[in-house]
Amino acid sequence: MNWPNDADGDVFRNLDSAGFDFNIEHVIDFNIDFKSWPLSKNEIEVLNRFYPACEIIEPDEGESDGYAQFQLKAKLTYELVISLQSEVTQKLKGIGGYCESWGLWES
Repeated sequence: MNWPNDADGDVFRNLDSAGFDFNIEHVIDFNIDFKSWPLSKNEIEVLNRFYPACEIIEPDEGESDGYAQFQLKAKLTYELVISLQSEVTQKLKGIGGYCESWGLWES
């Protein structure tokens, strides 16, 4: 595979070199960060309107910001990651939300 030379492409190259199976579905975690924390009641309502299964992760001790996370079960592709991050960021930009990170914690 030939992924772009960016942070997400690096992750895909690392997964490929580790023998990751791109042909089956995996649970993909997408993180939503916010420009300010904590979220207001209105911001939480907007978040839940677009992503009702989203979990709000409060900051650990010593951290200043929490985040929100949702999961998607799908075949992992670069295009999926990039398009979903862009979609989430567009939908939540009005409340300072943006999606730039993802992971595979339950593969």
